[in-house]
Order: sequence, then structure tokens, then C-alpha cells
Amino acid sequence: MVRWCVKTGDESSVRYIVIWGWFWLAMIAATVGGGIGLATDAAAQGGMMQQGRAPLPELLPEQLPDPKTEGAGLTVRYCAQCHNLPSPVTHSAEEWREVMSRMDRYMSGHMRPHGMMRIHRPTAEEQEALLQYLQRNALRTFSGPSLPDAGSPGAERYKTVCGRCHAVPDPTLHTAGEWPSVVERMRRNMKVMGKPAIMDAERAEISDYLKRHARQGTE
Repeated sequence: MVRWCVKTGDESSVRYIVIWGWFWLAMIAATVGGGIGLATDAAAQGGMMQQGRAPLPELLPEQLPDPKTEGAGLTVRYCAQCHNLPSPVTHSAEEWREVMSRMDRYMSGHMRPHGMMRIHRPTAEEQEALLQYLQRNALRTFSGPSLPDAGSPGAERYKTVCGRCHAVPDPTLHTAGEWPSVVERMRRNMKVMGKPAIMDAERAEISDYLKRHARQGTE
């Protein structure tokens, strides 16, 4: 195509122009292709961790526990690469170690050739600091042999509904005044995550059960 445009000049000049023409065509193709590849990577990365998994409810960095600590910073830096920020109470302390191990395997499997990475992976020291932060602020689960009023409709409903997303929390985690708003927040979160909706009657039954067995006091 470039040679066709040349009307004058000797053969060496024509060859020179043809070479440079192909060079610039290759540069343009690489640029366009690279842009498409980056866009594809970005789109894929945004949905990587959501495929086959319920999306996490949106959480802002300042809403994390102790948001100015190293652990919170590591959560923002690494966890938000693939999905919304996870709240430490998404899992129990026991569960977080397995979750972290699974995430590390996933991140190590998404490396570009020649050492370039789609996802930045924390160092061993950062992983330990992140795990300690998440476990320190993890969901406090019920550790007794059985829930209070075990077998009652409220206890069974609480165990069944709350167990859809995580281990069953300790009823003394909140006060009677706090539990209704916590249950309502969990109801919204479950909707975001695509979990079966909590009906009004279920919400009332769970809230009443938790208020009866909540932590004493107002704080």
C-alpha cells in the first residue's frame, strides 16, 4: 500500500519507505491490540472473583475496623483488586485462614508472562499481618454446645437463615437494642448477594429471639 503511493524515487528509497510503513503499521496494531487486551483484562479482573460467587456488599475503606492500621490498609490494597472490600465479620477467625489460603492460590494463578501480574499478591509478611487483622476483627461465633433455647422456632430460624452466609454469631455479640438494625442490614446484604430473601415474619422471629438472648447493657 505504501509502495503504491510512491510515484518517484529510486528502488532503495522505495524499499526504505516500505520498511518504515510496515514498522508504523505494526506499532499501530500493537497499540490498538494492547488497549483491547488491557480493557479485556480490566473487565475480566472486575468479575473474576464474582463468577460463581455471591458479590460482597459494598464497604468503604473508612468503614473497616481500625481503618488507619496496617491490616486495614492491606485489606484495601489487595482484597479490593477483585471484589468489594470484605468486612472482617464476613467470616469467623477459623474460617479466615482457609479463605486467605484460597485467595493466595487464586492470586498466584493469575500472573502474566515474564513476571508481570494482573493481580498484585501480598508478601508472606503482609499475608500474616492481613490474616491477623481479619482474625482479630472476625465474626464472633457461638462456641457453646448448643444455642440458647435450642430447638425453639426462634433458635432454629436463626441458625438456618444466618447460616446461609456464615457461621452462626454469638447472640451476645450485640445488645437487644442493636440486634434489629443488624438483622435488617443482614437482610439487605443477603439481597445484594443473591441469597434467599428474609421474609418479614422471619426477620421478626429472629430479632425477637436475639433480643431475648442478647448481651446485657446498652453498649
